[in-house]
Amino acid sequence: LKMLAGLIPPDEGIVEVAGGSCFNSKKGVDIPVHRRHVTWVPQNLALFPFATVQANIAFGLPRAERRTSPRVNELMRLLGIEAFEKAQITSLSGGEQQRVALARALAVRPKLLLLDEPFAFLDRRSRHELHAVLKRVLAQFEIPAVLVTHDEEEARALGDSIVLFERGRTVKQGAPSEILPGP
Repeated sequence: LKMLAGLIPPDEGIVEVAGGSCFNSKKGVDIPVHRRHVTWVPQNLALFPFATVQANIAFGLPRAERRTSPRVNELMRLLGIEAFEKAQITSLSGGEQQRVALARALAVRPKLLLLDEPFAFLDRRSRHELHAVLKRVLAQFEIPAVLVTHDEEEARALGDSIVLFERGRTVKQGAPSEILPGP
């Protein structure tokens, strides 16, 4: 994920996002993080506890759009958190905070969404609810995502293609039914 985001460079190879080269060791291409149009939802969500839900979601937008962006309102509605617009992050449940983190990542219209174990700290019911919400929102905005998870059920539910890694190496790659057969 860090290589896709541009936080660390690969030793060699090519990283492409939305048909454009972000990194190419042979051609000397290394697009900086802020120009890759890649957003990341980390495990800890990295929300600002001192800010409201609306301010957290709008954070990545140009300053002039932060208070008036229709995109922020649309995302709050789609993710079911519009009632919490003025709430402080610390007053929200884990699932509600997860929805805020997803909305913040999507507000800037990324070309790629990176998700690092985003549902790890949620109960089973909240996970299933957010799986459905995430699938719907990604499809609606046509945003590809890379999800890192250790949960096979989650990978089957959300993945179109699965890459299984062991010790940093690709072991298998393919359709979820091929890589992770059901129980």
